[in-house]
Amino acid sequence: MNQTKAFSLTCASMALATSLLGQAIIFEDDFSVSEANGNPNTAVWRMVGETADKTIKVTEQGWLHYRKVDADGGLYITAENRFSAGHTVITLEFDFLKPSLTSWDAPNGLGPRIRFGQGNPFINANRVANDNRFDQNGQFAGVAGVFETDEWQSMRIVYNHSTSEVTYVGSSLTVPAQTYDVWVNGVRVIAGHTYNTFGTGLAPDSPLTSIAFGGFNNETGELFMDNMVVFANAIPEPSTYALIGGLVVLGAAFVWRRRRI
Repeated sequence: MNQTKAFSLTCASMALATSLLGQAIIFEDDFSVSEANGNPNTAVWRMVGETADKTIKVTEQGWLHYRKVDADGGLYITAENRFSAGHTVITLEFDFLKPSLTSWDAPNGLGPRIRFGQGNPFINANRVANDNRFDQNGQFAGVAGVFETDEWQSMRIVYNHSTSEVTYVGSSLTVPAQTYDVWVNGVRVIAGHTYNTFGTGLAPDSPLTSIAFGGFNNETGELFMDNMVVFANAIPEPSTYALIGGLVVLGAAFVWRRRRI
């Protein structure tokens, strides 16, 4: 076998590893593309509520910057029906930074929040009946001490919007029906969190096709976000993912080396 075919085998093996781990990307944005005014890419996102004191811009560094100084009215962006296919179990990953003090020298307040659903998830009837909101002092989704302020961190949220318990791909961990897990920097900090009951929301087993990010009236705050990816299925915890993926890639590399010899 020549080197080109051997390399193709290696790539195929790595693709197989990705498939086995259930890492099918159904939506992503690293915020490297923006409009001339700095707004997020309008081919992906729709902006609602922007004013001089309520903005969601893409920075020069390629980060999404949520800045809500004015408490009057809402500010959010929606990626409506952008998922490649609707899924009842999804995993959201992103990097984020929430300063303890805002750029306008105020204690960082409530919000923003992330919502999933269909169409525009900021409309209650279109969303999963829960809020994932970044609040003061590291509180997320109503749970205290989930994240640290003033430093970049990685978050993973695994939603199970089905009526059955699901198992992480390649792992024995489970997510009960209509609950979600939250991971920060590779540690599961919230497990089996039950949706809240505000609003009717989407019926269980309804496929999720959209994501929204932002805040409502009476909320102020600031947050930076980057590298947003939505996967189908419950993706393994980082240690399991690294172990399985590493073993498969190592095996592919060994085959390639033997074929070259």
